[in-house]
Amino acid sequence: MADQQTNPLDLKWKWWHGDRSNEEASAIGPYSTRESAIANAKGYGHQKPYVFEATTTLILSDFIDAETLLNDIEERRLNDGELAEDDDGPWFEATKEQAEDLKKRLKAAADEWQLAHDLHFRGYTFIDYRNESDVPADDA
Repeated sequence: MADQQTNPLDLKWKWWHGDRSNEEASAIGPYSTRESAIANAKGYGHQKPYVFEATTTLILSDFIDAETLLNDIEERRLNDGELAEDDDGPWFEATKEQAEDLKKRLKAAADEWQLAHDLHFRGYTFIDYRNESDVPADDA
């Protein structure tokens, strides 16, 4: 997951509720506040209600890896016939520090692009969750 303190794309956390007594039950939500999730959990008859924050937002920069990118480019150039079969390479060698710098720059560019176009890529599963807690009996 992207750095939660610095990445504005990571502000897509929402509240959900579930029932610890039923492992097959799906989480229900999203809700904008913890209080809303608790209030809505009351109407579902959960035996052991709990709430948590989760995100389904996919951050493009989380999937960027400089070494894989460089390797893919080399493979593509060879497979597309741009290079002779006996031209072994590697053509895009980089030190560990250079690869880390490339990764940092690509991630920043991807975040800027995603924000500029207000792109919200979503999955159907939780990418990450936090702040899980049982709903006190007096609140349930």
